[in-house]
Amino acid sequence: MKFVPFFLLLFSIGWQTTTAQEFTDPVKYFDYLNNEHAAIVSKNLEYVQYSVHSDDYAEVEGKRIDLIKQLAQAIVKVAALPSFEEDGNMRNEMSEVLKLYLESYEIEFSEINDLKRESKESFETMERYLAAQDAAEKKIADAAERFQEAQRVFAKKHHITLLEGEKNSEIEQINQVNAYYRAIFLKYFKVSKQHSELSDAMQAKEIDRMEKARIKLIQDAQAELKILKLMPDFNGDSGYRVGAIAILDFYKGLAEDGYKKVVEILRKEQLTQEDVDTYNGVIEHYNESVTRLINEYNQALDQLLKNNVPKPSIRTKRI
Repeated sequence: MKFVPFFLLLFSIGWQTTTAQEFTDPVKYFDYLNNEHAAIVSKNLEYVQYSVHSDDYAEVEGKRIDLIKQLAQAIVKVAALPSFEEDGNMRNEMSEVLKLYLESYEIEFSEINDLKRESKESFETMERYLAAQDAAEKKIADAAERFQEAQRVFAKKHHITLLEGEKNSEIEQINQVNAYYRAIFLKYFKVSKQHSELSDAMQAKEIDRMEKARIKLIQDAQAELKILKLMPDFNGDSGYRVGAIAILDFYKGLAEDGYKKVVEILRKEQLTQEDVDTYNGVIEHYNESVTRLINEYNQALDQLLKNNVPKPSIRTKRI
C-alpha cells in the first residue's frame, strides 16, 4: 500500500514581491531568502514523487538524504547572510525554520520511512505510522507558519507589497489527492481496527467481548458506509472509494450474520455437526473473501496515487 506524506500543503504558498519603486535592497534581500525556501520546496516535491511512485526503499531514502544535504547547505548560506539594516528577524527565523526542517527529515521522516516499510504488518503498526506522520506534519506546519509570519513582518517594515504567488500545480494536485485518500483511508482503518478487535476476541473464545465487538463493528460500518457512499469520485476515479465500500460492506454483513451465528454457537455447551459446519463455513467465507477484497482495495489505492501524483521528471544530457 502506498502512503503519501501529507506535509506538502505546508509548502504550497509562495510570495511574489512588487514595489512602486525600482527593485531595492530589501526586495532583493526578501527574494533571496524566499528563493532559498523555494529550492527546498522543489527538492521536497521530488522526494514525495519518488516516495509515491517507487517501491525501492533505498531510492526513496536516497531522495531524503539529498533533501537533507540541500537543507544543510541552505542553513550555512542563510547563517552567513548579514542582517538587513540591523533587521535580522527574517533571516533568523529562516535559519531556525531550516533547522527544524532538517531535524524532521533527519529523525522523524527516517522513522516514518521505517514504519512505512512495516505498516502493512498490523493495524497497530499502521496506527504508529499515521501518528508519526501527523506529528511530523504538525512540526513542519508550525515552522512554515513562523517563516511566513517573518516574511509578512519584514515586508511591512520595508514597505514591500506581498502578493500570493501562483500555487505549484503539482503540489496542489498532490494536496487534493492526499485529502481524498486520507478521508477514505481513516474510515476504512476505523472499521478494520474494530474487526481486528472482534477477531482477537473470537480467537480467545471470549464470547461477551466478541459480542460487544460485533455490535460495535455493525455500528461503525453503518456510520462510515453512509458517508463513503455520499462521497464523490476523484478525477473520475471511483475504484478506491468502491474498494473501501466493498470491504466495509463485507465486515458489516459478517457481523450481522456469520459472526452472530458464531457467538450463538460458542455459547453452547454441546455442539452438533451442523454447528461445527456453520462455524467452519463462516471462517472459510472470511478467508476466501477478505484477501481478494483487500488486494482489490490496495490495487485501487495504488492506481489512484499513481494516476494523480506526477511522476518525477526524467532528465537527459547530451553526450
